Amino acid sequence: MAVNYILRALQSSDVLCSSRLGYANERSAEKALEQLSAICTGIICDGVVNDVEARYFRDWLIQNAPAKPTPAYLDIIGRVGRIFQDAVIDDEERDELKSIMEQLRGGSDPLKRYPAGWCLDDPLPSIIFPAKNFVVTGNFAFGKRDEVYTAIQKRGGQILESVKFDVDYLIVGSVISKAWSEATFGNKIKAAVAMRERGGRPAIVPEHHWRNHLESATL
Repeated sequence: MAVNYILRALQSSDVLCSSRLGYANERSAEKALEQLSAICTGIICDGVVNDVEARYFRDWLIQNAPAKPTPAYLDIIGRVGRIFQDAVIDDEERDELKSIMEQLRGGSDPLKRYPAGWCLDDPLPSIIFPAKNFVVTGNFAFGKRDEVYTAIQKRGGQILESVKFDVDYLIVGSVISKAWSEATFGNKIKAAVAMRERGGRPAIVPEHHWRNHLESATL
């Protein structure tokens, strides 16, 4: 008898609660969800899930499963496992995997679902790196914070730790996590918005826009 797996939404208010996923404690659950969100964002950033990415996603779910996974986690494992039953992934199954990953990271465009979206520049400006000052906030699919800093510095940009009047750009990471509601994260955005209203800067831009300019910038 076939089993129909239904993926429960993972963006409810208790998503990082230890009882939600079956991890030993809330911190373990938070860390796992942040990592999984980053993986999903990285895979689907080009709109395609290839065979290597699909297997990596499946293997991560298996290798990082909690000792006593809850029904929500089992739903994900079951749905992904069903896709791999015949060892072949067709286009329909790729779309299903992409849908799963979008749900796990917060939607097809996470910035539209979270408070930070209201603060972004519209239209988004061009990003110039040489001799410009950058502040970053949130978690990045691009990599760890040090990797983000290095990428900016290699292109001539300067890193500042806090939002001041000489900041040119505030870059908002795309990975959804508790950071969206933490005070240090929200305060950077609030300070940047207040300064922009008074002086026209800093520009507040999302990670994907920053990455587009990163790729075209001269090293």
